[in-house]
Amino acid sequence: MKRSGKTERSFMDDIYIIADACSNHNQDFDRACELVRAAKDVGCDAVKFQLFTADNLWNKDTQPSYYAAAVKNELPKEWIPDLFKLAHDVGIEFGCTAFDLETVDFLYPFVDFYKVASYEMLYTDLLNKIDSMKKPFYVSTGMSSRREVHELVYGGYRNLCGIFHCVSKYPPKTIDTINVERIQATYPHLPVGYSDHTGDISHIAYKCVNADMLEFHLDLGDLKGNESSAGHCWSKEEATRMVEVLKRERIKYTREDWGERHLRTNPDTGLRG
Repeated sequence: MKRSGKTERSFMDDIYIIADACSNHNQDFDRACELVRAAKDVGCDAVKFQLFTADNLWNKDTQPSYYAAAVKNELPKEWIPDLFKLAHDVGIEFGCTAFDLETVDFLYPFVDFYKVASYEMLYTDLLNKIDSMKKPFYVSTGMSSRREVHELVYGGYRNLCGIFHCVSKYPPKTIDTINVERIQATYPHLPVGYSDHTGDISHIAYKCVNADMLEFHLDLGDLKGNESSAGHCWSKEEATRMVEVLKRERIKYTREDWGERHLRTNPDTGLRG
């Protein structure tokens, strides 16, 4: 099982792929388990859920519609230990997005990594709390400025193991995967990924070959998950094809000249080979 938390980047490494089950469990435990198995079948390295309550996520007075939707999408916290075990049983890692400080403590025994959503990127108390748990965590950077990303990367977080560029619309009208390469060039020490909200195979499979990580929203083949109607989720079948094409294109793009590395100039002799 591939381990999360790598702090080195190498184009020879397989891309680390996370299936975000989001709220497509529909508050049905059996469906949640099927999403874990689907993530494995698709070819993902990890599956991730989101653990929140509406009361700890939205201001009920100012955002009543978002609050009401969150109530219907809450994941029962008592499912987490079983979902964690199932993920390990099928051979993939298990992560979870935490949105409040109390949830960070609860999740600690049951996650291989934490995730921080774009909306919580500036919630420094949450970032500090997660960092203190001494487990790998990743942060999405949607809606953020370059300065905010810079402050995150150099914020002293010892367990920050990667950032995901994304556009925080579901789905977005614009696609800018070029920012993945820009962020990689700016922070060459840190794995940089893309968190997809498009559901577009041509966009992901052919334009994200250089990404170190990929996260996408997964649903079952019926596309009856609570989030699928918005248009940013992948069915199991679509995701399987996308992952196959992405890995094939990545190998083609990054490994063609790898066999020539032994011919590079020796720094000690100044000679090739």
